[in-house]
Amino acid sequence: MLSPFLQRAAKKTAIITSPVNAALYSGNNMNSFLTLLISLTLFISGCSSSTSESNDNELFGVWVSSCFIGFDDQPSKSSIEFSEQQVTTGTIYFNDYDCIELNTDIETTQSTSSYRLGQEFMTIGGNKATEIDVDFYIDDDFMLTVKDIVSVINSQLYLGAYIPDNDCNEFEQIAIGSDFIDICNQRPTELNFDSSYYKQ
Repeated sequence: MLSPFLQRAAKKTAIITSPVNAALYSGNNMNSFLTLLISLTLFISGCSSSTSESNDNELFGVWVSSCFIGFDDQPSKSSIEFSEQQVTTGTIYFNDYDCIELNTDIETTQSTSSYRLGQEFMTIGGNKATEIDVDFYIDDDFMLTVKDIVSVINSQLYLGAYIPDNDCNEFEQIAIGSDFIDICNQRPTELNFDSSYYKQ
């Protein structure tokens, strides 16, 4: 599964959620890449909402998604853990579509990356969001810095909305991985309210 940050950027995968998820894909790292992609890229559309956006410190901690059907029709949940300098994303697999019984036959995938928060700004929908850059590595080699946005609204974590091919700046379109998956690494200007993470 892809990191949630990579999922939005990946445009040739079954589940598209966030730019960070798309960057992890490669032939030898497909499972971890798809896990990361599904984790941050369950957010495809945007709608407008505004109430009590929180400050950056509220990012710290573990955030878990609702149950979703991920790669290979596998019931899954994604997690994101923020500390001061690192973000760890992972995917947990289940045997049932309510995500109650853990699937112990599939190893939980996890990936840790460094991140930097940028400026706060108001999205098109009128919500306060913060720029976030996440660095991804494969086999300790730097691969890509994914540009996304993040916001905590009413105790729920949201990432940036998917940017369609025809809206992506041509200079922000790049190919990654051994299979050269195309991603749009343009920073979103709107949050994706189709998916959210809840703090544990």
